[in-house]
Amino acid sequence: MSPTSSHSRAAHPPRSLQMESFFNWMENGLISLLFPEEAWYNGDEFDETEVGYILHFNRLVGGFHLVQQRVKSESACGTTPRFCNFYPTIHGEYSFPSTASQTPFGPAWDTAKYKFTPDTVGEYNGGGYMVDFPLVRDLAFSKVRELRSDLWIDKHTRHVMVEFTVFNANLNAFVPVQINFHFRPSGAVHHDFFMISLKLEKLITSADYRRFFFEFVLLICVVVQVFGELKQLWDIKWVFGSVKPYFSSVWNIMDITRCTLFCIDIALYMFLETHPVRRFLTLPMTQNANFTQLAFFEHYYMLLNSFLVLLCVLLCVRLSGGRQELLQLGRNVGGRQLGCECRPPSGTRGGLRGHGGGTPGRLHLEYRVHKDIKSYT
Repeated sequence: MSPTSSHSRAAHPPRSLQMESFFNWMENGLISLLFPEEAWYNGDEFDETEVGYILHFNRLVGGFHLVQQRVKSESACGTTPRFCNFYPTIHGEYSFPSTASQTPFGPAWDTAKYKFTPDTVGEYNGGGYMVDFPLVRDLAFSKVRELRSDLWIDKHTRHVMVEFTVFNANLNAFVPVQINFHFRPSGAVHHDFFMISLKLEKLITSADYRRFFFEFVLLICVVVQVFGELKQLWDIKWVFGSVKPYFSSVWNIMDITRCTLFCIDIALYMFLETHPVRRFLTLPMTQNANFTQLAFFEHYYMLLNSFLVLLCVLLCVRLSGGRQELLQLGRNVGGRQLGCECRPPSGTRGGLRGHGGGTPGRLHLEYRVHKDIKSYT
């Protein structure tokens, strides 16, 4: 059995986890992984360049911390009035801010030892009670024993998040890791984890520069498309006196939705590129870096990109169908322009003419026949 595999299994939370065994896992699993013994598997001591690595290649960045979310206790008479004498107090599900507790708590000798800290952008679903751990192995073990002695986890506990970040220079990647423990009102404890790879220095290799080139090309395409949709809206409003006909087509609604989401995507990209962690982080760290917030936005940035890819696939399907529709229209009319006169509703300005040249209200139907012909005929 290799040391790597044994460390990995020790760090993995047990399937049947309870309040009592959470701190056992912290001591024997997590801290043993984050602060491994400084010796090789044959007993040779590490030298100065080999100390401080997790699984030999990853270094812990900025320590780690716990975040707990708690609920208020309520009288059971409101939900089970017939049995509230038998079961007087309930601790329900967590929902911020309705059932979330923000009251300081602690042991009998310091009842306000642990205080609620609100989050900034929703990365903790409102906030929680945060406990920072030192970067020294012995002090980290002492902190776990202190939390156990203070009864840090009790009936009010609903979620505990264990967060840390590692850096691997071989991959040029920072990896924020979040291990979540869900303490159910039934007494069961479930766990899951979230991790994402972040590259803070993006323009290093030739592949990075190629990616940046395609990102710049995509930006130009988005700008062109946005201005094209705005011009189409202006043309329709000038002719019909309203933009309502534009929104009568499902494809038009998808176009404006896609353009809006692309603008949000670009704004989010600029935010991520100028985030303080990406711009000002130095190692070793001199101050705390909010990797959790950066990972939070990076996660939703990737989800938005996935949704935009889906919309682009639908656009390709639409253009394929629209091309066939345009060819059929050309065969029916027998020419490249419409051989009929199309008039807008009464009371609108201008006109639509298939043959006139220079009519102010003329719209080039062949430009958008694949999506608007049903709306304007």
